[in-house]
Amino acid sequence: MSVSAALFKTEQRNVQEYAGLVDGHYVYKGVDNKSKGIELQASGEALPGLPQVKVGSRVSWQSGVESDTYSAVRQSAYALVDLMTRYDIGSNWSTSLNLNNLTDHKYLLSLESGSTSNYGAPRNLTASVTWKY
Repeated sequence: MSVSAALFKTEQRNVQEYAGLVDGHYVYKGVDNKSKGIELQASGEALPGLPQVKVGSRVSWQSGVESDTYSAVRQSAYALVDLMTRYDIGSNWSTSLNLNNLTDHKYLLSLESGSTSNYGAPRNLTASVTWKY
């Protein structure tokens, strides 16, 4: 099994942010953004003796955000959990199952200026069969 971790800090200057509508024209202002976080990853053989079986998971966390200083739309911090499994049938064929948003958390995928937003996908299951040539 191998485990890795990464810390990151990103600073952006003069990023466009919607500032309003003036005489029918959209106006933007430059703002500074900061983000920081940690990424963790673990991988290895899930079932010793069965290297054709792969399993995995992903946990992603998003801190609370708002689209701009004038917005009524805000998103609280949330975490999403995804699971996957794959079985390699042979050298060319495999089958897999992916379960996304395990907890069926309702969250905003994007925040637009003003008061509009879009919801992210609810819990969903995807099955596939793949042939590689």
